[in-house]
Amino acid sequence: MLCNVCYTILANRVAEKPSSPLDHHRTLAAVEKASAAGCPICLKVLGAVTHTDDLEEDPGTKIRVSMRHPDGTVSITFTVSPPTNVAYAWIEFLILPESYIESLETFGRPLIGPNADTTATGGGGWEELVVAWLRNCLHSHPKCCADHDTGWYPDRLLDLTGNEVRLLITTEEKPKFKEFATLSHCWGPNPNFLQLTSSNLEYFRSNVPYGQLPKTFQDAITAARKIGIFYLWIDSLCIIQSGEGSAADWGKQCSVMADIYFYGTVNLVASGATNPHGGLFIDRGLRKPSVASVRGTDYYVLYSGVLDDIFKSTLSTRAWCLQERILCRRAIHFGREQIFWECNQLGGACEDMPTSLRDILQPRVFQDNPFGLHVPQDEKMNLWDRILDQYTGCNLSFPEKDKFAALYGVASRMGRDLGQEYIAGFFRDSLPWALCWIAYNYRSSSRPKPSQGPYRAPTWSWANIDGRVSPFAGLELGNAMRHQPLTAVLDVSVDYADSKNPGGRLLAGKLRLEGSLIPAFVMDKMATIETDNCPFPRLARGEGTFGEWQTLWFDSPVFEYPETNFCFLPIVMIPDSTSPASTLKGLILAERVNTAPDNKRSREGTYERIGAFSFFNLNRDEMTKVVKLPRMRFTLE
Repeated sequence: MLCNVCYTILANRVAEKPSSPLDHHRTLAAVEKASAAGCPICLKVLGAVTHTDDLEEDPGTKIRVSMRHPDGTVSITFTVSPPTNVAYAWIEFLILPESYIESLETFGRPLIGPNADTTATGGGGWEELVVAWLRNCLHSHPKCCADHDTGWYPDRLLDLTGNEVRLLITTEEKPKFKEFATLSHCWGPNPNFLQLTSSNLEYFRSNVPYGQLPKTFQDAITAARKIGIFYLWIDSLCIIQSGEGSAADWGKQCSVMADIYFYGTVNLVASGATNPHGGLFIDRGLRKPSVASVRGTDYYVLYSGVLDDIFKSTLSTRAWCLQERILCRRAIHFGREQIFWECNQLGGACEDMPTSLRDILQPRVFQDNPFGLHVPQDEKMNLWDRILDQYTGCNLSFPEKDKFAALYGVASRMGRDLGQEYIAGFFRDSLPWALCWIAYNYRSSSRPKPSQGPYRAPTWSWANIDGRVSPFAGLELGNAMRHQPLTAVLDVSVDYADSKNPGGRLLAGKLRLEGSLIPAFVMDKMATIETDNCPFPRLARGEGTFGEWQTLWFDSPVFEYPETNFCFLPIVMIPDSTSPASTLKGLILAERVNTAPDNKRSREGTYERIGAFSFFNLNRDEMTKVVKLPRMRFTLE
């Protein structure tokens, strides 16, 4: 229950207009005591403080409370700071009147209340709530059910219809039921758990030893059965991981990954586990009341960081998992504190808010799925930009072989919707505009050297660097494509290591372009772009400058081009919406020594990308001059 201080704050202020800040508990010791007694607000406040060492150690730390009333709800914010105001912690709750939440009873259970004795996310009748979510979605969500081929199955599924678990080969034996679930989980740093191999495949067809499976897999089997789904797809048990034919099987299954998650009935997500041994059902503290009665009205106290279970989980940093979340129509997230529901139409819900989270928190994790009749075609490219931004910020254990593969399911599905070929990380019609991506933080990004491993991607592809990428220099690609490009794409050629697996490793990638190459020279090899010790040279245009100022983004902090010719390649001019000026965007290129087989210099130069640029505030004369620059043909590798 709420402590006296929190209750008094709510009772005296919940019906009032926004007020000046007021004090909470006078000491952290008092917060600790109230937290130990079960106050859900103090528990979260204490958690914010203990994760900030400077605050925990400062005896002068104060907790101030402010309130506001957005959209008929009350927002209560706790700001915890020491006297120096150097460090602080901020935490927010939403106080929602019962009338704000519609028909909780329709989901078969109330919010967790004072008498809850659940000590794990798998206890307390969780399946009734999940089944209610699932049935509601299957029967009344057209966005989630459109274009659903109920006759498609992966090549292999775990058959849960009997007492024993076995591996079902769907091309030889058709499943008895149309529904199947999938699993998203972390493999962990040392994946030595039971996996499908060429040597145990035949044995698995009669029995997959349940007792030898890691806890997450066991829990997934239990969860699927409890919600009435009797087929389950788990990557490590349905794709041959080693032995004869494993490479070919991996390539084949990777090419249909979009269909596996798209046609699955629901995706079980192990958000609370860092490896396969963590499980879906995780021990948690007793759920204390999240309901407070103030002046005869029941209020629901919702922590605004409720989605930390998803956002801040280890799984959320895994690149493969992002693809799985985007592709699936429905997902059940098993977090460390509660269970969440996600689908295309409802958005998000959880045990505390079983009807919907979308209207209250607007969580970005619950966004429109890019595959569906409800997403206009002209918006898909902007959605792809946002996906790429998230994906490149995630982690891959083996980027040299998985950089394209871990996103190919999304790319192939979107390419199918757009009617476009997907080439080295881009959709054909988005070139050349999409080439203007930038490294989000060039100081921490890296570009693998040829001597460090097999060829991964051409320099013009975002997959060539490790690090977060901002598509089209932070602007929306779909909007940029409305403007005439200054460079023409004459030809695109890509060689795949496996021609049957376009989502796999590349051997080469070339663009043949026609555009204006503006010579650039190194002003000072030791000069810095900003005030730090960034090792990049400063580049300037050979014949003066365009615009009032320029920004250069390099792809990697390692700059090794001692005797190289540099140039700027204009890609597109973006008019300013509030003035007659424009911004010129393009690539920074370095010339490669390109020789023909007879050792003679090729007529057309060959270049590689080393970064991107923006020239700002070009006037009309400068814009005209750029458009009239001489053009030449060349190759970008």
